[in-house]
Amino acid sequence: MNKNGEILQIDPATYEIVRHRLEAIAEEMGVTLKRVSVSPVITEVNDFSCAVFLADGSTVAQGPYVIQQVGMLSGIVRAVLKRCSENPGIGPDDMFIMNDPYLGGGPHQSDVAIVAPVHVDGELVGFVGTNAHQLDIGAMIPGGMTWGAREVYQEGLRLPPVKLVENGRLREDIFGAILNMIRMPDSVALDLKAAIAANNVARQQLRRLFAKYGPETMRTIMERMIAESEQALRRRLRGLPDGTFRHVDYIDSDGHGDEIYEVTLAMTKEDDSLVFDFTGTSEQSIGCVNCTVAGTWGGVTAALAPWLCYDIPWNAGIHRPLRLVVPEGTLLNAQVPAPVSAASIEGVWVAKNAAQVCLSKLMACSDELRDDAMAVWTGGAAFLVISGQDQGRRHFSYPIMDHIAGGCGARSFADGVGSAGDSNSPTLAIPDIETHEAFNPVLFLYRRELQDSGGPGKFRGGVSMEEALMPHDTDRLVLHFGAHGTEAPNSAGIFGGYPGCGPLYTVFRGTSVRDLLAAGEVPQSSEAVRGELTVQPARASGVTLEEDDVLAYYWSGGGGYGDPLNRDPEAVARDVTAGLVSDAVARHIYGVVLVSGAVSQAATEELRASLRRMRVAPSSGESADTREDLAGTAFRFRVGESLDVREKEGRDVFACRHCQLYLGDVTGNYKVHALMRDRGLEELGPPYPPKLRTRFVLREFSCPGCGTQLEVDLVRPSQPVLWDIELKDTRSVRSQS
Repeated sequence: MNKNGEILQIDPATYEIVRHRLEAIAEEMGVTLKRVSVSPVITEVNDFSCAVFLADGSTVAQGPYVIQQVGMLSGIVRAVLKRCSENPGIGPDDMFIMNDPYLGGGPHQSDVAIVAPVHVDGELVGFVGTNAHQLDIGAMIPGGMTWGAREVYQEGLRLPPVKLVENGRLREDIFGAILNMIRMPDSVALDLKAAIAANNVARQQLRRLFAKYGPETMRTIMERMIAESEQALRRRLRGLPDGTFRHVDYIDSDGHGDEIYEVTLAMTKEDDSLVFDFTGTSEQSIGCVNCTVAGTWGGVTAALAPWLCYDIPWNAGIHRPLRLVVPEGTLLNAQVPAPVSAASIEGVWVAKNAAQVCLSKLMACSDELRDDAMAVWTGGAAFLVISGQDQGRRHFSYPIMDHIAGGCGARSFADGVGSAGDSNSPTLAIPDIETHEAFNPVLFLYRRELQDSGGPGKFRGGVSMEEALMPHDTDRLVLHFGAHGTEAPNSAGIFGGYPGCGPLYTVFRGTSVRDLLAAGEVPQSSEAVRGELTVQPARASGVTLEEDDVLAYYWSGGGGYGDPLNRDPEAVARDVTAGLVSDAVARHIYGVVLVSGAVSQAATEELRASLRRMRVAPSSGESADTREDLAGTAFRFRVGESLDVREKEGRDVFACRHCQLYLGDVTGNYKVHALMRDRGLEELGPPYPPKLRTRFVLREFSCPGCGTQLEVDLVRPSQPVLWDIELKDTRSVRSQS
């Protein structure tokens, strides 16, 4: 649309050329950032985001980097417009730095954004910006994750929008003030200058586009890109049934005590819109596990984009059909002075988990989208910062983000990929061991995939990894670490699948590792380390590793999909041979009997029949409902792995897909018609919580007719049955085969 309100007609070729060029600019920003930066967090891990915006802050195009940060970059641009337009002003060659989560900035203070306005002939036509994780931010402990903090003022620099570059020149007074508060000023200085370089490249490229095609054409194309993404998402939503989908996830402690925090989500789909309602979520914590509402937006976006918008360009358009309800003062909408420095791997992460489950259960109501539904990916991070003095006796702090190589969630047709990545970004990665060791006085003993860490299911969740490290050429290392999911694994399975394991930190004191190394033997297991084992709390600061101590830890696998007793026995045998699944889990969870590594078909069939009979035994909680066979009724559509929606006397009802047993009307909770039993997590194998932790159980729901496992919820024993799928208008869903 031009200045006269007339709609411009853009030919398809021009539109596609400009659209792809804008997306390439956003990606090129990341390439520039990586080339100029010195920090492995940026150069190896890719923990940053880059985007191009309209003049009002609406995202037009984003690079293939961290998804949750981009929506927050938009908030940073809007904060700059609101706070800086009049004083100090927004000039053509200015740039602004910001990291305050409470003003719509990144999820936590360690993510520092620098945004640059783009002017053409004196008119503000857009912005470009980057947001990147910094090695240090001047908090009370190195690395920025302040597990001991009780208020935000203990968490280091918290910058509102500040003009860092003015008329093309770096403001050395502001830059020096920032670096004066940081433990590693040289590294952070270069990373911030890398962000400035990335913005300069993008601004130059964007100005060239405007010069070539003109402001009116460019503005029309940029607005059309956003509108097309919105329209595509709304079309997709209209093809899905209306209803409410629920999930409850947990943060098990906050670094100050063992209080459990609940994240409660009810996602309602109505026509072409989605409402993410987090009412019922626990009140904000005194620990740094909280996030602001901007962080919650980031978590929801990090689920929505790869789940429901995998083939839709990611820009402001995918936000327009959404609405968030997040009560103030809760874990996901914390108010000052609540600490938020760990938000990206705590509140934001768990909000993402809950959104993944709810979106998957909505998508599983559609033949078109069912194969894109997945269990939760890497439900809990295991963040680690090592600090101390390096070989040159200089202070260092270094975040190890290997938890990114977690397990992917299983799908309706395939296992989750093991040690593969994080759904929050298409490009997140982990450095190789040599990079860690080159930058730091540390020696790694092993890094490998973790047996039994993938959630069991008809399709298994991807396995995670474990690693062990110790000091090298230094007297000691100081560790700062934190994770959720140690007691309550967050990688939820769906439709009868179990959760993947959660993280755990352990330290072995006074080991004989150096003697073993001197003899040419590298320990390849915790048993071979031979030291005094101390299980660490989920969050701790200042844990020391002396010369002969070893840290061994692991992180979350992916959730499983479907009933494990329906898994192909040969697939189980292959997993056992590959070391991904133990013999014990193969037998007790998958019901597969192996003899010399081969499947015993007769013994397996007998064992599985026995396990199904246990599920329908009276002790499982026999349902009082009349058992009604719906085999003769009309099939309407399928929900997930084992639920059918069938038409009975003019109304839609749930039925077991395998035996056609009636499981209630679709407007009710099918679980109250199933058989329920609670069991301990320790039955899933060694990576799951030890028996002394009894606050959570696996709540299994099975069909009373055939014993098929329909769903597994992680709950506290006193919790009521979760109503996870509440369908409303199913008439709009066409019958499926």
